[in-house]
Amino acid sequence: MKVDYVTDTSNWENWQRDYRLGLILIMPPEEVSRQIDLLRAKHDPYAFAICPTHISLSDPLRREVTPELEEEIRDILSTIAPFMLHYDKPHASPKRGGVAYPISPQAPIDHLKEILHTAAVFEGALLWRVSHA
Repeated sequence: MKVDYVTDTSNWENWQRDYRLGLILIMPPEEVSRQIDLLRAKHDPYAFAICPTHISLSDPLRREVTPELEEEIRDILSTIAPFMLHYDKPHASPKRGGVAYPISPQAPIDHLKEILHTAAVFEGALLWRVSHA
């Protein structure tokens, strides 16, 4: 996978610069995201315009992704058994602005976040992202 990274971030907000190298997300299937995106577009248009419905699995990446780093991430992901997620009723997130959908079970997501952060692409970073709830 070839990634073209943005070099000019002069028009970005300060918080966006942390994400220049990307992060790892779960993108829900269209039948789920379509419903959520309609609400996000109406009630949180700013966040909706930045990124469609997602579940954040990582902090911002600390390095550009090379083929070797991508392979390491794929190897880590290959150790995870598939699991089913369920979405609960939406609510306004008290920690972050916007609409949040609680997911369950939370344990497989937390485990996935923990092992992903062992990858070299996060080396030197402290895990700061917890749950969106």
